[in-house]
Amino acid sequence: VGHNLLCFSQTHHFDSVLPALKNLHHSLTRWGLERTIKVSPSLTSHCWRPNLTHTLMKPILHFIQATNSTYLVNPVEEPISDQKTHVKYIKKIEFLPPEKINVVK
Repeated sequence: VGHNLLCFSQTHHFDSVLPALKNLHHSLTRWGLERTIKVSPSLTSHCWRPNLTHTLMKPILHFIQATNSTYLVNPVEEPISDQKTHVKYIKKIEFLPPEKINVVK
């Protein structure tokens, strides 16, 4: 859900992300597809902003964990470098094991 979620150009979408994730997951569950199709926001490290950690990211990470989904990284730079940056941020808020991070290019 979304693209470059944490970027300044996307601030008008922040309040819609979690409800959109929940709506998609609910629809997939109704059709029995929640184990086949996972719902996740698309995130890039160049837009990560610490001030959004608790207001935006923590509820989204709770949702990802509760639905057994994955954390999706859309790398701008080198995928491994970008993944390491996300792992660092996630560890700061003590959430989601790093093995649940998917990198998409």
